[in-house]
Amino acid sequence: MTPMIETAGVVKRFRKTTALDRLDLLAERGSILAVLGPNGAGKTTFVRCIATLIKPDAGTLRVFGHDVVREAHSVRSSIGLAGQYLVDWEALRRPLGCSKHVHR
Repeated sequence: MTPMIETAGVVKRFRKTTALDRLDLLAERGSILAVLGPNGAGKTTFVRCIATLIKPDAGTLRVFGHDVVREAHSVRSSIGLAGQYLVDWEALRRPLGCSKHVHR
């Protein structure tokens, strides 16, 4: 089965700063991937590369088998991206109010 995310030797630099340094990663379909690390570790850079918002400088990065550089449109068609500030946390805490419509 084609992996959800697959990277091999991914590098991304911003002038003299190397944000991603030969990143190798494999995330299988159906798995949950948490990208954790301190500030400046490259988390946002990695997510931006996956979302085709920026291109890696070297290496290969595939999302559902599609190369993020050569097949960016196919990658964008197969993913969704929401920033942390787009979430309405208060709405998530409220009851859905649909239980009266559920037949038991």
